[in-house]
Amino acid sequence: MIKRLLSFLDASPVNFLAVKNLTEELQQHGYRRIDTTEALGTVKAGDKFFVTKNDSSIYAFQIGRKPLAETGFHMICAHCDSPTFRIKPHAEIDCEGGIVKLNTEVYGGPIMSTWFDRPLTLAGRVIVKSKDVMTPTTLLLHVKRPLLQISNLAIHFNRQVNDGVKLSRQKDVLPILGIINDELEKGNLLMNIILLVIGMFMDITPAILIFTPIFLPIATSFGMTEIQFGVMLIFNMCLGNITPPVGSVLFVGCGIGHVSIEQVTSKLIPYFVALVLALLAVTYIPALSLGLPGLMGLI
Repeated sequence: MIKRLLSFLDASPVNFLAVKNLTEELQQHGYRRIDTTEALGTVKAGDKFFVTKNDSSIYAFQIGRKPLAETGFHMICAHCDSPTFRIKPHAEIDCEGGIVKLNTEVYGGPIMSTWFDRPLTLAGRVIVKSKDVMTPTTLLLHVKRPLLQISNLAIHFNRQVNDGVKLSRQKDVLPILGIINDELEKGNLLMNIILLVIGMFMDITPAILIFTPIFLPIATSFGMTEIQFGVMLIFNMCLGNITPPVGSVLFVGCGIGHVSIEQVTSKLIPYFVALVLALLAVTYIPALSLGLPGLMGLI
């Protein structure tokens, strides 16, 4: 029971997701969703129903089998509050040093000091434009990995931090999303070059085992996910294996075909250009490697 409760809480960081998960649970136990704008129809003893309002509250009930005068009725109510930070429209704020923050407003009554220096993520309801401007599309969002952080100043910049400093909701608690500057672009490019050279000299399996623990922390510090890094790593290794002058697969292919490296290389140049462009796209466009897993609900 405790594990089920904790799993439910982990999957329901906001009320919209709590209602979604409760809806699935009720449907699995035979409850039928009803539309409040339509007639209920025939109801008999033992029937189970539920209704939702604004996707943020849910009401479930079961028709009893005995007369109400004999058994009365049982009612259980629960209220969940989500003191948090709500993201405003057009929330990106470019700050000094290439730091990007999100413009937020405090919702509810959170104890703000508990939000500092801990990994945060995004969850909630997003309303996006559809083909019909009068009926926008509503989507639920739950990013299950750390994205943001509200950072404390180092103590020598804020000597009163232990004396109960009053926090500004508009300045001191804006979460940091990332750092955008030319160094990130250079870092990704340099990592691609190193992995490509490694792929020219080493077989794929030992290269992955040796260099993944080295480069994965670097890639994640640049904001790259583990999945995107894995795709980029395999792409580099495969490309390196067919890249002259040392690509091992290229030598094997030339040996089987009884042709020289020089004959093959000139024909492969257009393909090399296309593969390098594809590698850069995978590196700098996360959706190419994360889109399909996202659609399948794996991330």
